[in-house]
Amino acid sequence: MNGCHLDKLSHNEIWVIGNGESRKTFDLHSIDSHIIGCNAIHREFVCDQIVAVDRRMVTEIVANADYTSIPVYTRPNWIGDFAQYPNVKLLPELPYKGPERRDDPWHWNTGPFAIVIACYMNPKTVNLLGFDLYSVNNKLNNVYKDTRNYGKTKDTPVDHSYWLYHLKRIYDCFPEINFVIHNVENWQMPSEWMDTKNLTFKTISVNIHYADLGIHPAI
Repeated sequence: MNGCHLDKLSHNEIWVIGNGESRKTFDLHSIDSHIIGCNAIHREFVCDQIVAVDRRMVTEIVANADYTSIPVYTRPNWIGDFAQYPNVKLLPELPYKGPERRDDPWHWNTGPFAIVIACYMNPKTVNLLGFDLYSVNNKLNNVYKDTRNYGKTKDTPVDHSYWLYHLKRIYDCFPEINFVIHNVENWQMPSEWMDTKNLTFKTISVNIHYADLGIHPAI
């Protein structure tokens, strides 16, 4: 069985790429730092590491010839299914323990786990791109919607309350790291994050308007 093996090299800056639609016009090739990707990003871009908590997505990633030597992190529940792939690794443990349902690692999704991996590599800065959190016109917000292993545009958006909680826990567990969330101009910081001293916002330069994306800010 493959164990958890994290990159031990020092990276001053790491980018974690989510798949929210705000990143559609962002040129990933313009990033010259270490990159950790999520799920179907493997279809269009080769990251330094990739995370997928869904077994079907891991199956898709290991079939990609570009990812034969790229570390792929997934849940312990699935690791045995990919024992023949030495690059498939266990997700690390969470940096805290809590009594609530949302503190159970099973209820953590790919994006938050990818950020945890970045933090364990002791960078000075972690950039978050494509972490939109909110729905698009009350429909699914994902650059890969309507494709294999993803929902349809018309589907009900995913409840983002756990994402808000999980990311806040990460920020608080790693106060020495500067987190920078990149999004479109009118995206608003969730109220739950307003007191987070190690989190800043940076606007993405895009050719489409915030209103066209239909991203609903926190209320």
